[in-house]
Amino acid sequence: MSATLLKLENHRDHLKYADLAARNASIGSGSMESACGQFQDRLKRRGQFWSPRGLADMLAIDVAVKNDTLQFLWP
Repeated sequence: MSATLLKLENHRDHLKYADLAARNASIGSGSMESACGQFQDRLKRRGQFWSPRGLADMLAIDVAVKNDTLQFLWP
């Protein structure tokens, strides 16, 4: 058995695609890949440098804006 198939076998209980599909949940990676691309476009522009803390803060703000939860970041 190949290493990839062995990994899939070891995590078979985590792969519940049929259950997700039955609930009309997205099982593709397209929306996540799109979000990653948007973050990179916004935060990796030429001349921008971020400290780990600053990047984490900017990501939190960007996610909050996209989720319409910005008001919950600050009391």
